[in-house]
Amino acid sequence: MLIFAVAVCALAGGGMVADGQPVAVYNGSFEVAHAADAGAPDGWQRLAGGPVRADAASAHDGKRSLMLSSTGERQEVMTATTFAFEPGMKLELAVWSEAEAVAKPARVVVYWFDQSVRHVGSQVCELPIQAQGWTHTRCALTPPGGAARLGFHCELLGAGTVRIDELRVLQTSGTSERETPMARVQTPAAQAATKAVYVPVDLLKAATRSFTDQHDGDGAGGWTDQGDNDLRRFPRGRQEFLGVPFEILDDQYGAKSVVMLGDRRGFGNEARIENVPQRFDVLHVLHAAAWLNDGQVGSYVLEYADGGEAAFDVIASRHVADWWHPVDLPEAKVAWYGGNAIRDLVGVWLLSWPNPHPEKEVRAIVLRSTGVVLGICGITTQRGGPMPGAEGSSLQAAISPDGVVVRRGEPLTAAATINHGDQAARQVRCRVALYRGSRSQKPLHALERELSIEPGQVGRIEYRIEALDVEPGSYRLVCEAASGQERAEVSTPVGVMPAEFEGAKVSATDSWGYGMMYVGEPDEAAFRRIREGGFDWVALDIQWAAIEPSPGVYDWSLVDRFIERAKRAGLKVEIKTLLFLGVPWLTEDITDGRNPSNFSDEFVARYTLLWQNLVQRYQDEPTVFAWCPTICHQDNPVGFIESDRTPALHRAWRDYLFTRGWTLEAVSQRLGRQVGDWSEIEAPDVAYVGEHGVDDYFLAFMKMRKERAVEVYSQLCRTIRRFDATRPIFLKMGMPWPLDVWDSPSGLWPAGWLRMCRTYDAVLMHSNFEDSVMAAILPSMAEGYGVRMMVEEGKVPPNAPCTVGAVGQAGWYGAMGMEFCFWPTGQDLSDWSRLKPTAQRMQAFSRSYDNLWVTFFDDALFAHEKNWERIRRYYIKGYDLLTKLGLQYRVVGSDRLAAMPRDGVLLEANCVRLDDVTRERLDRFVRGGGTLVGQFMTDSEADFKLYNDWGVAMVRHAAGQVVLEGGLSFPAADGFVPTGKDLRVLMRWEDGRPAAVEKKVGEGRLIVFGCGFENDVAASAAVLRRLLEAVGVRPRVRVEPYGSVQVSVKRRDGTLQIGLINRDPMAKDVTVELAGVSPREHRAYDWLDGVDVPLKDSGGQAAITMRVEPSEIRLIEVDAK
Repeated sequence: MLIFAVAVCALAGGGMVADGQPVAVYNGSFEVAHAADAGAPDGWQRLAGGPVRADAASAHDGKRSLMLSSTGERQEVMTATTFAFEPGMKLELAVWSEAEAVAKPARVVVYWFDQSVRHVGSQVCELPIQAQGWTHTRCALTPPGGAARLGFHCELLGAGTVRIDELRVLQTSGTSERETPMARVQTPAAQAATKAVYVPVDLLKAATRSFTDQHDGDGAGGWTDQGDNDLRRFPRGRQEFLGVPFEILDDQYGAKSVVMLGDRRGFGNEARIENVPQRFDVLHVLHAAAWLNDGQVGSYVLEYADGGEAAFDVIASRHVADWWHPVDLPEAKVAWYGGNAIRDLVGVWLLSWPNPHPEKEVRAIVLRSTGVVLGICGITTQRGGPMPGAEGSSLQAAISPDGVVVRRGEPLTAAATINHGDQAARQVRCRVALYRGSRSQKPLHALERELSIEPGQVGRIEYRIEALDVEPGSYRLVCEAASGQERAEVSTPVGVMPAEFEGAKVSATDSWGYGMMYVGEPDEAAFRRIREGGFDWVALDIQWAAIEPSPGVYDWSLVDRFIERAKRAGLKVEIKTLLFLGVPWLTEDITDGRNPSNFSDEFVARYTLLWQNLVQRYQDEPTVFAWCPTICHQDNPVGFIESDRTPALHRAWRDYLFTRGWTLEAVSQRLGRQVGDWSEIEAPDVAYVGEHGVDDYFLAFMKMRKERAVEVYSQLCRTIRRFDATRPIFLKMGMPWPLDVWDSPSGLWPAGWLRMCRTYDAVLMHSNFEDSVMAAILPSMAEGYGVRMMVEEGKVPPNAPCTVGAVGQAGWYGAMGMEFCFWPTGQDLSDWSRLKPTAQRMQAFSRSYDNLWVTFFDDALFAHEKNWERIRRYYIKGYDLLTKLGLQYRVVGSDRLAAMPRDGVLLEANCVRLDDVTRERLDRFVRGGGTLVGQFMTDSEADFKLYNDWGVAMVRHAAGQVVLEGGLSFPAADGFVPTGKDLRVLMRWEDGRPAAVEKKVGEGRLIVFGCGFENDVAASAAVLRRLLEAVGVRPRVRVEPYGSVQVSVKRRDGTLQIGLINRDPMAKDVTVELAGVSPREHRAYDWLDGVDVPLKDSGGQAAITMRVEPSEIRLIEVDAK
């Protein structure tokens, strides 16, 4: 994944250079070692492969070079900064390199970004790998349209050693050349501000700490006193940020250089600066915060010589945020991005505050904190020039209060103020309007006024709607002012809550429920009945938008009520966030290009800030016993890939990926293969492999997802642990996706998850264990890593504070937990006793049944590891575990269905997508006398034909409300439509609709259960056990995974693409014959291994023969030579 920590600085070699002299790429000579790791070059960071170091043994010039050395794995480093250049420049990359025993390419990749640091293209400069000694390479650079910044990746794609030195960017013009100044390009507003007079404030007497910290938590360190997690890479000396110059104190010799406030880390809460300019118009503050709450975190006060003062209240998420999450805020912009040894992306903000009384003499500036850690890196005053945000205008506008939350039907009140800096009165046209969302241009309500504003006076408009009658959601209130040619605009978020809580939006995904769920907000009686039912804790599964209806505006009343009711009932609470319902003000229509992925920087920063506030608020609440930050594993803004069959949706999906740098070209280059320009693909052509449709956009998305998931979860865990070191963190891990095949530095599945859980003492949750072979594999792996595990619905680890009895032999304990979602149409729990599950019933279901076969026709059984020996070892441990649990098993393929005894019962325990062969085998099994039990939710045409032939009409399960029948029960499938006169109803929902039906098919029978087993089987144990007993199941279990090699073939623009997945536990030799392909005229290429595949002649046409290991995926491309 392309991750650039964006630091805007003007550095060369080891330090600053004089004005007017050319500036090289920072540390492009690799002479400067990293402060925390003397072996690594400063300003560069490893992206893939093993350790990277500045090699002192060989250099073209100076004492060091960058050495990439590998025994076979990919090595990749990138600059920790990006550099700006003037558009229109003729640029050239110059670099020295030396290669030893290198077989695969080594190269420097230039990544282009626009002014907003969005990826807009890339260019590869290949390095010679056969030459002897040091070789000089020069590549002419062609920036794409819109490019204004560039960054570098140095890559070695295979075994060998390559050294790189003197990496520079030159500006060429005729026969002369010079190095390109890599300084930040000023915005138009900053350029217009050059007439202003700026005076940096000397912070020497007020500074309390340095930017660098040597020892974590010693009370004497720098920045936030967290060791290497500091700001040592922040540029010193005379610097310019967003067009404003600052003087940053140098702490090279241990001097204090930054003002740190906040008693949380032992800093004082106030600092006073008296050596300030006497008069100024604007105060510019360069600052950041840590461990901040919502609301006010501090204030900056101007003390005037006449005894008066003016205070500016610093509000979290509006004027400053946590330095680990640098995103632009409503009234402060990120001025500097960088990184440290702990985190790749940190930053500081620029806040510009117009002096309310510029005519008065200022005696002192007082900086105050409410206890939150505030770091003030620099202060500058401005005299003259345009006001901040006015883009050259002296017209100013403001709205109060700062962020509004109202309930539907209540009054909405606000005040808009307008002033100007002229010496004569001005006529100003003002308009205050309410808009839906963040981009709508159609006002819902507007108020217009014409004001005459005298010099030094403020015009004011009172805005009021007596009864706000709009749908709950996110809105914005905008004040527009105009006078002559000048314009000013300001906005504030408005969150509208339901008059009474009406629940969150219904899920728009293909999710079919979470086992036992109560829909809506439970009352006191519901909590009492839960406790009486043998439960010890409840999971509060809250939608993000329910507690943060607008950016930075929190409403905790819902969570407070839930916790209080649980406390009075004697229940513990697990706080969990629910993401797939969407955050309206953050997740918007993808066609507008503003829909942030669950793994985008914007999403992660906002979500981490939410969890920071959540944990800080409830960290001292004893009723809360666990945290569960979730990121929906179905991270797909358009919907599930297999449903996106229209060209319009595919174009939207493609554009969405492109805006985040995930062009197919970029992904292919990362794999070491050029595939040309893929931008014209319209791709309704989707061939199915496994669970999801496979197209190029999906592959690009999967790479992005895999590389980011563990990183994002680690950041969330790290944030929680900063405030709470004791409570368990529950991390939910879903099944691996069939095409999750890309290399990942984190080793996502499953070792990366286990390492992460061990690091943060987190509990690994899984909702699919009861119906998956992974139940036999993952527990033994977790035990080896020392990681605690639980099944999401119904089981918690031994040392959790709520256990009611042992279940099984695997070290799990069955505290009965219950999950609550705030969805519409809450049901009554009055008939709780009918389906009350207990620990004893759960334990009973963990035993096996004699003639029950469990099948997984289309399950991703393990990690798709290529190393079969590792999987085999997991298998052996898993089988040992199954034996200890008293479960009998044998592994057979789907071709053995014909040999199954006809008194057997086959439990279809997973959503499937059947191929034609398996469908025919199933049909023969049932018609021959077998019993099949399943939930049959699918949209595979082969499946439809089978079920319809059996007399159960299926409709495509459309997104919509999950129906919860009878209070505590199980979600009913929307698409479950039983038909026919010969159906026998075995179970009903409380409203009378069938919950399970029996259908005679030939000599056998079909049992249709109307909810999904893949998520529900653990919690629905009591109901499912009764159903199985009713159809005559006797104790014994055999596990039957679907075993075959699945093939997907599609043709596009003369290129043939072949996908193979082996779902058999044994290796398979596969031959694919290719009509119309000639071995003499075509070639085959293995995308994942990066090698050519031999094409053999088979009777006049070509054929490919290869061995596919268990769970291995092969992606082959065939095109003309």
